[in-house]
Amino acid sequence: MEEILVAGINALRKENEIKKLIVFLPYKASMWDSLESIWRAAAQDEACEAYVVPIPYYDRNPDYSLGKMHYEGQDFPEDVPIVDYRDVDLAQLRPDIIYIHNPYDEANLVTTIVPEYYSSRLRAYTKLMMYVPYYATSGAMGEGQALCPVYAYADYIVVQSESLRHFFDKRVPLEKIVGLGSPKFDRVIRLCQQPPEPSAGWREKMAGRKVYFYNTSLSGMLQDTEGFFKKMRYVFRLFAGRQDVCLLWRPHPLMRSTLESMRKPFVAEYERLREAFLAEDFGILDETPEIETAIAWSDAYIGDAGTSVTVLFGVAGKPVFVLNNFIHELPGPDDWRGTVIYEPMSSSLQRDFSEWYVTLNNKLYHAPRQDYHYEYACDLSDYTSGSYYWKAYPIGDKVYVVPHNGRDILVVAQNRVERRIPLPHPVVRPEGFAGAWQVGQYIFLLPVRYPAIVRYDTAADQLSYVEGDISRWLGEIQGVQRLGGSCVWRNHLLLASGHSGEVLSVDCDTLVTEVVDLAPGSQQGCLALVPDGDDLWYLPLHGKRLLRWNPRTGNLRSYEDFPADFSCANIENGISCEDAPFGSAAFTEDAAYLSPGWGNQFVRIDKRTGKMERWQPELPGALQRKEGYCRANWAGDFISKQSEGVYRYLFLPERALYDIELATGKCRRVEIAFSDAALAKYPAGFAKLADWIRYGCEEDAFNSLKDLLDGTIKGQPFDRAACLAAYGEIAANGDGTAGEKIHQFALEKLTAKEGGRK
Repeated sequence: MEEILVAGINALRKENEIKKLIVFLPYKASMWDSLESIWRAAAQDEACEAYVVPIPYYDRNPDYSLGKMHYEGQDFPEDVPIVDYRDVDLAQLRPDIIYIHNPYDEANLVTTIVPEYYSSRLRAYTKLMMYVPYYATSGAMGEGQALCPVYAYADYIVVQSESLRHFFDKRVPLEKIVGLGSPKFDRVIRLCQQPPEPSAGWREKMAGRKVYFYNTSLSGMLQDTEGFFKKMRYVFRLFAGRQDVCLLWRPHPLMRSTLESMRKPFVAEYERLREAFLAEDFGILDETPEIETAIAWSDAYIGDAGTSVTVLFGVAGKPVFVLNNFIHELPGPDDWRGTVIYEPMSSSLQRDFSEWYVTLNNKLYHAPRQDYHYEYACDLSDYTSGSYYWKAYPIGDKVYVVPHNGRDILVVAQNRVERRIPLPHPVVRPEGFAGAWQVGQYIFLLPVRYPAIVRYDTAADQLSYVEGDISRWLGEIQGVQRLGGSCVWRNHLLLASGHSGEVLSVDCDTLVTEVVDLAPGSQQGCLALVPDGDDLWYLPLHGKRLLRWNPRTGNLRSYEDFPADFSCANIENGISCEDAPFGSAAFTEDAAYLSPGWGNQFVRIDKRTGKMERWQPELPGALQRKEGYCRANWAGDFISKQSEGVYRYLFLPERALYDIELATGKCRRVEIAFSDAALAKYPAGFAKLADWIRYGCEEDAFNSLKDLLDGTIKGQPFDRAACLAAYGEIAANGDGTAGEKIHQFALEKLTAKEGGRK
């Protein structure tokens, strides 16, 4: 076979008009859609010869050695002629253009293509190597895609839109990245216009029913595997027995191999769920290689947001309903609190509840009597999700709203956004800022992914910056980046490192900086930095060493004698760790009272003797809530001193405030309330969600999965025209012609490389 192929290629190259030889090297049949429309354009081009050569790949063993080999050449569509990789010697053929869709080479920890097809080796066999992503996005990219091995060797990286170019690592030359669209969009648009006929068994289950495509993604499974499987059981329960709906469940193609490699104890649970789904026979298990046919047959999407499947439904103009994998039951009457009063790991965010409150869906609420009884004020963004803004600061007759993932500071007056103050560097991924501090006329924004500390002078209407290596101040908890602890102390903004003992001091007026290293060589980092008169308490991000520091005298005292039964556990998986033992602190003259982060108890420290002992305020219920509508990463935070010996505490499992008398532990509940009219303004229904998921509806206490199935969604109903317009913003050549445009671009670049020779 190889000799025949080589002879054919050589014959073609002897023709008067030399044809261009183009080779496509897919590895998974389910990912062929990322190349298919380019191949169709090349196959129809009389000046080209196009060959599809599926290549094998390996599973990784738990020790990352090569495991079982797979070859999926037999699974490609019947109208795609396949050439066996064993019959092709690329070094001898020397194709003009090679197309690939695997960016990882040796860096993939779950699977890997056969090493002889790594991009570093292919580079020597071709004049032009084109990388086209196997995924599509809803407007953003994961950090894992910012820098991949193939980028160093590909001539061009094709992305679906020019807007994605700036998500790549700065080491990737921008001229390599071209926004020409996605062949995945071409295929789904074509199939939705002319859906193929399903099999007889599937057609019978779909007949007269609305079909919901259920996507179970790898990212959702890896985040909280136990909760993920609970969510699957919940979804199955809601569909079971209904005659008006059909669940088309499509597990990720790598679900089983990823479980085997990274979550082996859950393999049996996955198999039990799969067998139960098949036995109850209320839906369709789709394990076919082509996802687009399933999309064409489906009426709506349900599943995670962090997957490229959502954008395929979006460009097809079909509803996207984003599931919350921590919700495993229908909402109760008070569960709205967990949606409206949303608090992630919060101490470094310096959030409290005062006259103004910003919700997760970018709405501003106002308590005019400053009694935590809120009324709706205004919308802050066209987006109804994404946590674009954190907090509102009233200064003079204006209210200044600071960004979290937004790109501007807002000025609000008379319950409307009067002005937007743009920031010069765009925030291109979630977690742009970690919070803010107000110091008189100044507002300081604390960055995570933004490249500088920002100071906004509200009196002078002027932005200033403290620049430097922001990564120096970031730490990590279980793979999630976060800024170190911060506070304002005697007109200085203090920012502690999240991975060392360093503390940055910024003079709030002059912006002059100084760095002090409290613990040279330490890697514990700081989670919270809490003022106590002349002292500052340094609560660690990792480990069991607390510091009490007096910046004026330089005096430093360490506290490490924790109670014997003190422990920490990761809230996501319950695994024992030494991360985030405490989140905040309250003080009397004689003692410090520490509230738990991932720790299992409150602790009192005698300032004189240093003795640490368990202390229990009279709070109701468990300190953590792993799942549900009022999910809580940790117990909560002390947010303000009310009087001598009395501190106000935000108790996250209830989303309520308590005034705690430190000496006795007695608690008095302070209700956070929203009027019926205020709550009615909260649910958006189907709307523009965020930059990274353009249009859809999110599952929460206002809009449950049952509401979707029953047609009782609160807020706006689904609007196909609005959906297509929103996704059209992030899809170049979104009319189904991306493959043709990519093919023409590659030929032009090949001609230029050859010095203009046709």
